[in-house]
Amino acid sequence: MLLRCLPVAPPLGRCLYPLLIGALGLQVLASNELAPVAHACATVGFTTQPVQIADEAAIIVWDEARHIEHFIRRARFKTAAKDFGFLVPTPNTPTLSEVGDEAFARLDKVITPPVVEVGPQGIQWVSWMFPQRKFQTAANSITTTTTDVQVLQSQQVGGYDAVTLAADDPQALTTWLRRHGYVARPATTAWLRPYTQAHWKITAFKIAHAPATNEPEADPNDITSAAVKMSFATDHPFFPYREPADQRDPHKTYDWRLLRVFFLAPKRVDGVVGQKGKPQSWPGRVMWANRLDDANLSGLTQELGLTSGQLSSGTYLTAFDDTSSPRPGTDDVYFAASQDQSTYTPPPIPDYRDHRIKVPVEIVGLIPLLGVGLLRRRREPPARPRSPAITDVDSFKEGR
Repeated sequence: MLLRCLPVAPPLGRCLYPLLIGALGLQVLASNELAPVAHACATVGFTTQPVQIADEAAIIVWDEARHIEHFIRRARFKTAAKDFGFLVPTPNTPTLSEVGDEAFARLDKVITPPVVEVGPQGIQWVSWMFPQRKFQTAANSITTTTTDVQVLQSQQVGGYDAVTLAADDPQALTTWLRRHGYVARPATTAWLRPYTQAHWKITAFKIAHAPATNEPEADPNDITSAAVKMSFATDHPFFPYREPADQRDPHKTYDWRLLRVFFLAPKRVDGVVGQKGKPQSWPGRVMWANRLDDANLSGLTQELGLTSGQLSSGTYLTAFDDTSSPRPGTDDVYFAASQDQSTYTPPPIPDYRDHRIKVPVEIVGLIPLLGVGLLRRRREPPARPRSPAITDVDSFKEGR
């Protein structure tokens, strides 16, 4: 089954081409007999078991001095398919290595705005008799069988079976994928064409279906992929963003999804869709832009398996959120230094809490009554002592 999340243009493939992989030992059905995959990041294949990307995040480290891009991607998929995978295009053969999720958690924490308590203080008048009424005050407002396809490398990394392919003919590459269990359709060939024309490499990742968590209440169709670092040479850092045309139909309804990109480079960057001709505006919004402190840089260097020279002091983090649906995935997203080198941090998140002391208005009416009662008690003459009662004449006489 072939689902797509690939990029386009000669830079790194974009959304990592989600491809569904057919069960081993079964013959691949003709692609035109299968139902299309709905709401995929970049659907390059079809299957009777749809695969869609619920959300995804990527870390891009741009080593400007060496022209090396380190691309780390993590995604959450929704599918009942037994096996599936994705394709990632890169301009050169990538080096693959496994990394953990700690770097994503660290950067999410960095860009999360602080929470500040806000709310009125003082006294709020309430009523015991009319509890719903409020009184306001003025202050409260593998091996190839096709000679036209070359297998450059094959390895297991991060729980994936990964193979990097090279081909000049997109149809030959599609045929290779079908022969090795991938359900590919004509849209796959069209998606591959820009990459084969630019002599890019395609890395196919296969994922074994397993629940995202072992908790009993976990959705068995919710799968989170492990993070894998792809390091490759390129003159233009990019994010694989291209999607098949049938996944960009403005007349269809697509599920909401989030793409978050953390870009680490010497300067603040901007992103555009496409490189040649007239680049289009990318809907990714800047969520955070500032230099990282040395403590976070040191942690990221270790978590991403980098060297100190690849994340030097003063490295700039630009974080983008893209919630567009459908996405304008006609090409990959390319990044370059921004003309605006100012910093941006989101404002604090207000946490509204009412700190006013609630005082019943009935107490105000009781105060005069209490005052009158105390005043009357003060004005009353003191009580005279009572004489002992004389009940016995003999006792009275003895007392005399």
